[in-house]
Amino acid sequence: MNMRAKHNNNIFRSGLGWKTAAWLSFVVAGIAVAACNKTFENNLRDDYGPGGGAGKKQKMLVILVDGAAGLEVQKSRAPYLTVMSDNAIYSWNGLTDTKKTPVTNALGWATLLTGVTADKHKVTGEDFTGSALQQYPTLFARLKQEKPGARTVAYGATAAFIDNLAADATEKKTYASDAAVKDAALAELTKGSGDLVLAQFHDVDAAGAAGAYSANDAGYKAAILKTDEYVQTLVESLTSRATYALENWMIIVTSNKGSVLASDPVAADKLAYDDSRRNTFFVCYAPNLKVSYKPGSLPFSGTTPVYQGGSAAATRAIGSDIGNLLDFGASGSYTIECKVKIPAGNFNYPAFLSKRSTFARDSVGWVLFLEGNYWQINFGQLGSGNRQIRGAAIADGKWHTLTVTINQQNATTRRVETFTDGVYYDGGITDASRNINGYGNLTSRAAFQIGQLNPDNVTGLSGYNVTDVKIYDTAFSRDYVGTTFCRTALPVGDPYERNLIGYWSGREIATVGGRKALAGVSGKYATTPGFSNDKLALYLSGNYGTSSFVEVLPNICPTPDANSFKVVPNSVDLVTQVCAWLGVNPPASWQLDGSTWLTSFMNL
Repeated sequence: MNMRAKHNNNIFRSGLGWKTAAWLSFVVAGIAVAACNKTFENNLRDDYGPGGGAGKKQKMLVILVDGAAGLEVQKSRAPYLTVMSDNAIYSWNGLTDTKKTPVTNALGWATLLTGVTADKHKVTGEDFTGSALQQYPTLFARLKQEKPGARTVAYGATAAFIDNLAADATEKKTYASDAAVKDAALAELTKGSGDLVLAQFHDVDAAGAAGAYSANDAGYKAAILKTDEYVQTLVESLTSRATYALENWMIIVTSNKGSVLASDPVAADKLAYDDSRRNTFFVCYAPNLKVSYKPGSLPFSGTTPVYQGGSAAATRAIGSDIGNLLDFGASGSYTIECKVKIPAGNFNYPAFLSKRSTFARDSVGWVLFLEGNYWQINFGQLGSGNRQIRGAAIADGKWHTLTVTINQQNATTRRVETFTDGVYYDGGITDASRNINGYGNLTSRAAFQIGQLNPDNVTGLSGYNVTDVKIYDTAFSRDYVGTTFCRTALPVGDPYERNLIGYWSGREIATVGGRKALAGVSGKYATTPGFSNDKLALYLSGNYGTSSFVEVLPNICPTPDANSFKVVPNSVDLVTQVCAWLGVNPPASWQLDGSTWLTSFMNL
């Protein structure tokens, strides 16, 4: 990783934890970055001590990157932002706005600088016509009123931003290029006395408009990487300040909006998270705040059956109406995927997902089961016995994603591979043992089900969970499994959406036809005349309780939904975050819409 030597004397020894709603403590949003995750060294441990820097002057650096769609910035693997996000509050799933109002640069800037949504500030075009900025003043105006002695500085690459939203800054200036903005901000950060320094960059948005707002677009990615260099230069310049030892700096890097086109117009009309125009990123850290939770993903949550076994009353979720939709036949490619949480222990062949009547030899179909502390898939065929291919150990009380691919490679080879949390399991299994082509037709009259087979094996397995079951009529590549295994629901526009035979989240118990069930949905049959998702319902039977959970896990990245908005940093949060750090308590009369993501060592 191309990090400057000066980075080894970095000011940031740790990142920020952050608080969410009452039902979720110390959760950090954002999708973990699989890039160079070098952490900041703890060189300031002695400087700050147990008081976290009390008595030092609070300072704030804000860097705005116009048009930087959060998920595309993540995909670009910008080196310095990657390192920052490894030690900070961050989210690549932030939003500039949740409404259907057309997104513009001005709307995004106004939301960031006023701390309220467009419903209040009324900036919906590019020229600020009809705005309500007098009623909802900017951050600079608020600080001018509340902290008249504070020096605020704004340098930008866009006159419309500086003229309309930074007019009340102590010092403000528009420059002809992002490079010039960087140089001006660098000079201020090195020797100036600004309490709030803001730099606004526009090259990323210009590159997106000229090409595509995608990390696959060379111009757009190059602009992101160049801006990343500017961010590094500005942040690392802080240690050169003569007054640095007497200061506490917080840095926020965020975007004003994403793209200019909806990635999926239909989806965008339904949910803001499916609209790349509203997709922003938010990275925030300070040297004197402790990490309360390591950044992972959006909360993995739900209410799921707790499956029991070992008797005829074992818990089962049975698809009695599915018919042959999930049969694998004598040929063809398929993928099976599910998430499981198995108690620690060693188990003697308990089934937990199957399309097969019994575990007995010569029983036709397939079954996922445990042997010892690891999992396997077993295929049965009349007159051929059983063929099983194992996966990794999972009986540890933690969530894991299991994937099986069945790949019809040619007329004589139907290869089976297993993956645990996206990692292919080799285990010395021979190619011949992976080939189930000789097992012929695997169609079974048995119902598709979650839970142990009846009659049960004597297993002792109880208190386990199975969620997010998916079956596709295609075999995923190893690379695809490795990069998507953490997902829950299928994102809108996924290339395999029409291959999805059925998906059961298993994290919500529904009522279908007057019976308790796990509801299912299909991508493959969604447009089939007469097809109803009720056909996919898995009806619950036997003894079961329920388990409600909210967990943040590095190996599970749920698809954002409408409830995620308040548990990730968003554009409206900038003003409240800055005010909290600078010791300003916004009164209720400001009607701010944002949240403050701070934990210990706040010096207010």
